[in-house]
Amino acid sequence: MYSNWRSVVLTLVFAVSGMFLETASLRADIMVGAPGNAGDCAPFGCSDISVYQQVFDSSLFSGPTTIAGLGFQVFDDPLSPLPDTIFPAQYHILFSTVSIPVDGLDSNLENNINPSAVQDFFIGSIADPVNGQFTVVTTQPNYYNYDPLAGNLLMQIQTDADYNDPTLSMYALVNSSSGKLFSSASDNPANPGVVGCPDGSTSNPCVNSDYGLVVDFLTPADLNPVPEPGALSLLITILGLIGAAACLRVCRHRLKSLP
Repeated sequence: MYSNWRSVVLTLVFAVSGMFLETASLRADIMVGAPGNAGDCAPFGCSDISVYQQVFDSSLFSGPTTIAGLGFQVFDDPLSPLPDTIFPAQYHILFSTVSIPVDGLDSNLENNINPSAVQDFFIGSIADPVNGQFTVVTTQPNYYNYDPLAGNLLMQIQTDADYNDPTLSMYALVNSSSGKLFSSASDNPANPGVVGCPDGSTSNPCVNSDYGLVVDFLTPADLNPVPEPGALSLLITILGLIGAAACLRVCRHRLKSLP
């Protein structure tokens, strides 16, 4: 009888252990724009742009999402032999829930932000890409809780980078046609001269109604994968049963050995 009991317990342990490991490896990230078909200097590389905005359609998110980090990929330009290096600058990233449509970005970038629903996400430097990608991770107080029911999501990246160093070049992966799921705008208020836009125009600011960075929205589960509490509790319970069964077996053996 004990042997049967032990077999049942061990079976449960293996089953729950599988749940434990599977849960720990789950990823809840939301990749927007993959796989990408072009590259853009703005806002991390060789483009003279200090403010970049990108608005994402709420339909890209299946429900409320806690954003803890952002993943970006590098577009390898075959004509550029320079290493992929991000400018050593301060980057200020913020999020805002907005009511404007994806293709409705205003050329005055300040008008695109909802002042009552804006939040700082990250301020600091960004490390150079490793294996063709780089990640921006914030701290927990700055996690952004986005609810798609509240509107579309706007991301703004502002930088004080000095783009005059010709030895630095980095092209972030973009989609030149998003299917109207995201769009972008960029400007350089500190240098209001004419700049080249990704769509081929030479206006400042640049407003692109169907263009933008490929972004991987990372949740806390992506950065620190842990098993669900239910699976962990069940595993602890079963391990306790195994211990109790072992103790019972030892006690029975000692009782039988008594004179």
